[in-house]
Amino acid sequence: MSDFTKINRKPRSFPLTMVLCKTCFLAQLDYTTPAKYLYTERYGYKSGINQTMQDELKEIANKALKKIKKKNKDIVVIDIGANDGTLLKNYPKISTGLPLNPSKNSQRNLKIMPIKSLTTFLIIALIKKF
Repeated sequence: MSDFTKINRKPRSFPLTMVLCKTCFLAQLDYTTPAKYLYTERYGYKSGINQTMQDELKEIANKALKKIKKKNKDIVVIDIGANDGTLLKNYPKISTGLPLNPSKNSQRNLKIMPIKSLTTFLIIALIKKF
């Protein structure tokens, strides 16, 4: 697994064993890589990096808005894995966006969002309260 450093060293490796459920045929890896190795300061995925992804996320937001009957100020949007906030940017500015991100790098990108947002840590605290 690369952490995108310029240091010439062998990256840490993790098991890649695929398992299959015989009942529902869900295929997945049988090992979960610890988040501290995945979501470092150098985590670089951004959903807004290409126009195709931006268009798809805009369509998702538009479809969601059509299904709800609330006024814009009453809308709360939870985006799990929000990374750079591309999906949330497609909701009205008066809405409240709740981006959930494991990466501090992604959290910095969200500071430029046009809608109100809460940090991941506050959201986790709120969820634990309920």
